[in-house]
Amino acid sequence: MTNETDKTHIRVLSVLHIVAGLFLFATSLGQFLLAKRVAIMGQLPTFISFLFVLMLLTSLLIFVVGILLYTRRMYWFCFTVAAVECLIMPLGTVLGVLTLVVLMRPSVTDDFVSRNSDPTAGDG
Repeated sequence: MTNETDKTHIRVLSVLHIVAGLFLFATSLGQFLLAKRVAIMGQLPTFISFLFVLMLLTSLLIFVVGILLYTRRMYWFCFTVAAVECLIMPLGTVLGVLTLVVLMRPSVTDDFVSRNSDPTAGDG
């Protein structure tokens, strides 16, 4: 793989993470509001509320990973979130596995390391 191909793959994955994070945020917020409206007693059970908060936090993490991938910062954070993202079936699994495959390339790892060690590195 060439360095330009890796950069293209990282950019595509970053956009997909940002879109997936926003989509997951919107759908989880919509589900929460709908469940709150349908709740019989006017109050959601604590466990259901916890699941909605967990979904919102996951969507925020996916969005942040999209930004970090674009700037090629915090390699292990991106790697960990991509691994956890594999649990979100089916789209999260595809996006997480593709991200892990790209992040495991030696040239991508070197790019993250060089970018983190040189604070003046541009986007190029």
